[in-house]
Amino acid sequence: MNFSPWKLMLLPCLDSEEMAASRRRDLGISQEAATVLGKSAVAAARNAH
Repeated sequence: MNFSPWKLMLLPCLDSEEMAASRRRDLGISQEAATVLGKSAVAAARNAH
């Protein structure tokens, strides 16, 4: 028998439309700006920067 110390623990999702709207207000940036920032972060990670 294989023993693994790692266990997957499923937790409840805490996200909601209201929470998403609140985070957008907190950030104060448009969806387009967030998309650009996200894509640049992925590109940086891929290029190991």
